[in-house]
Amino acid sequence: MSRKPQSNAIGVRYSSSETGSKRQRRVDRQRCALVSAVASCLLLGAPMTFAQSASSNLRGYVTLESGPAANTEVVATNLATGIVRRTRTAADGSYVLVGLPPGTYSVEAGGNTATVTLSVASNATLNLAPGTEAVEQVVVTGARPAAADVRTSEVGGTISLRQIEQLPQSTRNFLEFADTIPGMAFTTDPQGFTSLRSGALSANASNLYIDGVGQKSYVEAGGIAGQHQTRGNPFPQLAIDQYKVITSNYKAEYGQVAGAAITALTRSGTNELEAEAYYRYTDEGLRSKRPDEKQPDTGKVDSQTEEYGFAIGGPIIRDRLHYFIAYEYKDLVSPRSVFPNINAADAAQFLPPEVQALYGPQDVPFEEDLAFGKLSWQASDNDLLELSFQYRDEVQVDTVGGQRAAEHGRDVINKDERVTLRWQHSAAGGWVNEAIFSMEKTENSPFPRSIGNGIIFAYFNRLPSGVVQDEWTLIETGPASGFDAQIKKQDGWSFANNFTLPNLEWFGDHTIKVGVSYKDIELTSQDAGSINPQFRFEVTPDGVAEAPYRVDFLAPFNVPGQRATVVTDAKQYAFYIQDDWAVNEHLILNVGVRWDYEDNPAYTDFVTSQDFVDALFGDDPAIPGFQPWADRLLPSGVDARDFVSTGNNRDNYSDAWAPRLGFAYDINADERHVVHGGAGRSYDRNLFKLLAFETSKAALSPIAIYFQEPATGQCYRDDGRPCVAWDPIYLQQGIDALTQIPVTSGSAELFMLNNNLKTPYTDQFSLGMSNQIGQWRTDITVQRLLAYDGFVFTLINRYPDG
Repeated sequence: MSRKPQSNAIGVRYSSSETGSKRQRRVDRQRCALVSAVASCLLLGAPMTFAQSASSNLRGYVTLESGPAANTEVVATNLATGIVRRTRTAADGSYVLVGLPPGTYSVEAGGNTATVTLSVASNATLNLAPGTEAVEQVVVTGARPAAADVRTSEVGGTISLRQIEQLPQSTRNFLEFADTIPGMAFTTDPQGFTSLRSGALSANASNLYIDGVGQKSYVEAGGIAGQHQTRGNPFPQLAIDQYKVITSNYKAEYGQVAGAAITALTRSGTNELEAEAYYRYTDEGLRSKRPDEKQPDTGKVDSQTEEYGFAIGGPIIRDRLHYFIAYEYKDLVSPRSVFPNINAADAAQFLPPEVQALYGPQDVPFEEDLAFGKLSWQASDNDLLELSFQYRDEVQVDTVGGQRAAEHGRDVINKDERVTLRWQHSAAGGWVNEAIFSMEKTENSPFPRSIGNGIIFAYFNRLPSGVVQDEWTLIETGPASGFDAQIKKQDGWSFANNFTLPNLEWFGDHTIKVGVSYKDIELTSQDAGSINPQFRFEVTPDGVAEAPYRVDFLAPFNVPGQRATVVTDAKQYAFYIQDDWAVNEHLILNVGVRWDYEDNPAYTDFVTSQDFVDALFGDDPAIPGFQPWADRLLPSGVDARDFVSTGNNRDNYSDAWAPRLGFAYDINADERHVVHGGAGRSYDRNLFKLLAFETSKAALSPIAIYFQEPATGQCYRDDGRPCVAWDPIYLQQGIDALTQIPVTSGSAELFMLNNNLKTPYTDQFSLGMSNQIGQWRTDITVQRLLAYDGFVFTLINRYPDG
């Protein structure tokens, strides 16, 4: 583990009243360090393939009995769809076919014919000579294995349709099979939430490409849009044909990724009508009792898993126009246990019966619809057009269990809608141009299950003097707090164009690929709302106290430039060029460079409130003589002036050049013993929800107020928080009455971002060797990933000595 310091962001409390202890602990954990973590890991892996999009490349030599077949036409015909691709050989008989949709092809040249199966985003070798009939392979029932490709520097592996159909899984998330790739970890937590990460990197660093279109989440965590704290799946598994996982050293085509790059190919209709369906069901009658259901008077709580789906595809016009449709449905009802804090479990008996009834197993429902459709039109031998849509709609209840009752959970809406139009044009000279237009609309928005007052019951561990030593929560009831009222959205369109030019001769054979892309996307983030104050009541052997001892809520605070919901119109630009250079029959070099740029007005145009500037640089009352309060930060190496934005002193943080270099050396030029390696840099994205804190945090101030005990007039703690007399109107009118308390004015929470904000990236290195030993193909690869400029906050409230 190594570290590179990077002051990305700071946060400060500027107020006359403090946050509640529960919220403050959460914020303190979030703002834990002022460094960027650098993870290094050692992995064993297998090398990957040559091309970077979902399409594949095929290269080789054509030989006649008289020698190399120069200027000979090579024709590849897809056996399932009838798609035809053509090129001509060079003077030495070599050829390259680029942009082939994965599948099984019959290849003919100079009277020689062979059959080859291409996997997703791969580069295969097929040499045609008199007597050639097929690529040497082991045939298995129900699937034709793809031609192996080991002559590349990429590290990872391919998940075939046969693996998806045959391997067991606990979810219908197709990404679960990526767990079979060395270095990848697919996990399911106790809530049923799934995540996928690469090595020691977070899930945020990964990206999923479906038919060449990135599914990156720009606002919420998870890496892939819609995959943050969900039991759902990003895409119908029935619609996935195969996919490739690259854990490092991907080529220049891949952007907005610092961890694993996953490129998936969707299924298409063929010349044969094909259909399939599945159904799965289980409920509480098909399981044993849970530990919290074994009391004599307790039955099983409702639980259910119901999943079904279908897929159908076929020809509309044979060899020309095909369709494919898939739909999947998931309905889960999962039990969660609600119980008191273990240190105060005996005190639960003092709660009212209606509150005690909220303990035990509780139903937590989840429902999801997934759909995908595609039309594939082979308009001519040179033109392929594909129009596809994908749809995801799910609703779930979460944050239930432990001390949170079912009514104290939240409803989460998770939606993802996309439409993609792709046009691939191939010319007789062998070059291929691919244009992709895409539209997306994604939302992940949690919200409390109801509106009103949250009621939290707690038990105190008091010293003999009566002073409270510990506070243990028994149960949280009623509506959840305003911190659960969130909005995360991304809505926009993009255009990308990729041009591939093969058969350039200069000290070997070059295949050049050049790409440009543009995305215009509106990003929205709200991390809280001014609703649902949380009142805390003490529980004693005599029952529940007459009045609450504390309330926590979010108060609106009028600060110029601050707003609870932050919206920005971001624009993303990218360019790359890569050269797959076959120097000779032994050596292949992969050389490329990528440039990414993002314009984010929410960051560049933000202006720090003058009130905050005055507070930071005003006189520190705790130090004799005039000294700015901000000087407290200097011993930590933080200069507050680097975080004050005027609206014109910031450049966009994403202006990144990423070189990438790899090689593969085939020792005997027969693909049996290949040494491979590479080095490169790859840039990710800063999550917009974190950038938005600078604009949103001061708009809603977390407030904690103590109430005097009616009988004694005393507060249960004396820690500097405001303490006022109890009035039942606070419970009756909620936020409206609480915000009239004088001590709530002048309170705000300040988050600040560095004016020279960095974009997270990884430097990737690998070296390995693959060997064909009889029927076995083995590979050992050493990977090293160094990650820099991770986005973290640090709390800047300091004592006078720093």
